[in-house]
Amino acid sequence: MVHPGRGVKINYIYYWCDAMEDPKILRKRVSVRFDPFDLGTAYAYIGGQWVQCHSDHYQVFQGRSQKELLVASKELRAQNRDRSPQYQITASKLAQAFQSVNMQESMLVQRMRARESQAVRQQISLVDPSDGQDRELADELNSVELPEQVNIDAPTFDRF
Repeated sequence: MVHPGRGVKINYIYYWCDAMEDPKILRKRVSVRFDPFDLGTAYAYIGGQWVQCHSDHYQVFQGRSQKELLVASKELRAQNRDRSPQYQITASKLAQAFQSVNMQESMLVQRMRARESQAVRQQISLVDPSDGQDRELADELNSVELPEQVNIDAPTFDRF
C-alpha cells in the first residue's frame, strides 16, 4: 500500500518515487518488486509500468543484500531482547546497525557470500545456448558411465 509521504514498505524499509505523489495512487495497493542484492532500490507497478523507487536511507542500503538485512535484523533483535518484547525494527535502526562496528564482521562475511553467488549467476547468464557449448556439455554428461542399478530388497532396506 502506498502510504502518503512515505511510499511503499518492503522488509522494514520505505521506498518512494515521484509517481507516488499522484493522489489517485495514495492509499492504494500496488505491486512491488525488489532486487535481493540492492536494498536501496525497489520497483512499483504504477500507471501500467514498473517505476524505480529509492529507500529513505538509500546511501546506506545501496548494494546491501537481503541476506545482510536478515542478519542485521536478527542481531538487532538479539541485542534488544531484554529491553522490550515488542521491539520494532525500523529502517533507521537497520541503517544504524549497518554502520555500527559490532555488525561489520558478520555483515562482511555475508556480503562476500552474496558477491560470490552473484558472480556465479552472471557467469551462468553469459552462456549462449546457441553456441553449441550446451550440446557439448550434454554429450559429455551422457558419455559418463553410471554404476549398475542397485536392487534393494525389503530385508536390506529394513536394516537401515
